[in-house]
Amino acid sequence: MLTAGNHHRKRATQPKLRSPTWPHKISIFCTNRKETRSTHLTANISIPQKNFIAIDLHSDNAVICVRRNALNKAGELVGKNIWCGRVSIRDGLDNFIKVLVPHCQDFDHVAVVESTYNWYCLADAFEERGWLLRVADPSTVSQANLKSSDDRTDAQYLAERLRVGSLKHYLPLNYSSRALRDLRRYRMAMVQDCASLKIKLINLYRNQLSKNVRVADLLERCQPHMQPNYRFNSDILEEFKDPNIRLRVAFEISRIAILEEMIEECNAEIQKQCKDQELVKLCKTILGCGPVLSAVICTEIGTMQRFKSAGDFVSYCRLCSTSKLSNGKSKGLGNAKNGNAYLSWAFTEVAQYASRNPVIREILQRLLRKYGGLRVKAIRTLAAKIARVAFYVLKNKQPFNAAKCFGMELTKSIVKKLPHKPLREDAAVVLPTVAGQA
Repeated sequence: MLTAGNHHRKRATQPKLRSPTWPHKISIFCTNRKETRSTHLTANISIPQKNFIAIDLHSDNAVICVRRNALNKAGELVGKNIWCGRVSIRDGLDNFIKVLVPHCQDFDHVAVVESTYNWYCLADAFEERGWLLRVADPSTVSQANLKSSDDRTDAQYLAERLRVGSLKHYLPLNYSSRALRDLRRYRMAMVQDCASLKIKLINLYRNQLSKNVRVADLLERCQPHMQPNYRFNSDILEEFKDPNIRLRVAFEISRIAILEEMIEECNAEIQKQCKDQELVKLCKTILGCGPVLSAVICTEIGTMQRFKSAGDFVSYCRLCSTSKLSNGKSKGLGNAKNGNAYLSWAFTEVAQYASRNPVIREILQRLLRKYGGLRVKAIRTLAAKIARVAFYVLKNKQPFNAAKCFGMELTKSIVKKLPHKPLREDAAVVLPTVAGQA
């Protein structure tokens, strides 16, 4: 009980730690009700000597900040700069590695780098020496408004957030996996370019001759006349009166032929390297997922150890809701650009191919009725469902199971409606195959 003589005294409060991850001091306060007194007991715990390294990478230089746990005068756990400076990488990474050697070899460490266009060389250098490197999530960096300060402050801020564990980052792929992934992305870019050229050629025929043509037929007719330099003379060019238009048509057909040959060579190389991979074999068991889409999914994922839950995986695939709502109203911008755009496309294509199956078609019809006929939204919901299933298939290394994906009772009820032999109660649910899987 407080008396008139001690009412002005304040009760002692426990000091707040800036980093609750590593408690360095335990404070215990005992207060007697009759006598206002406090006893302060402390127990010191050793601080792990771990270096937290942040790299602000540029085209010809890099700013490095090395921070470590330390105690200030008040006994609080804070971050302390061990080294911070700018290193030139114009002539290679020799000076860069020389600066990091004493901080990476002699201490437990973790390094993080911003996701810029030239971080591959750093990842390869770290991988060769067995050092730990993580790539910072671009959304985390942009939300912190780091670009409003200088490079030194950016590196210090990244290192501090890495130290306290509030910086989102991911483990980059190794050299061989990253090279295969980039080759597959280059193949996708060539497919898009080839499709664009075909559209231009079709529009040219419609504009000049008011005629609809198939590009495959044009290539088949021109292939025997093509020379090594892809110059040719064919009867299809005689349909155009002007020689400039003839030259343009010949160039367009030649470019399409070249791209298709390059795409076929890329397909053969990618399938050769992915043929014996376990994740690719498991991914092919998913309904609607063929060799091409399986290679896309597995090369983009890398390893399933990156994801703790199915929700994290679906979010990484850009297949979850991104709106920010408050009282039914949209607040600010969502994070629709977060995640992997290639996985979003791949699972959307898997959903399109899987919808050819009678069972999946019935499920898609139910989603269409739910969303008022919006096929884009229904396909996206189905793709999110398939992505969730793919997570468990690849995580647990078990083949695709339709009953686990869509529910045993639902699947059985739909399968019974199909025109084939009735399903036994104790039999496994096997869906019909899908034609034309990618």
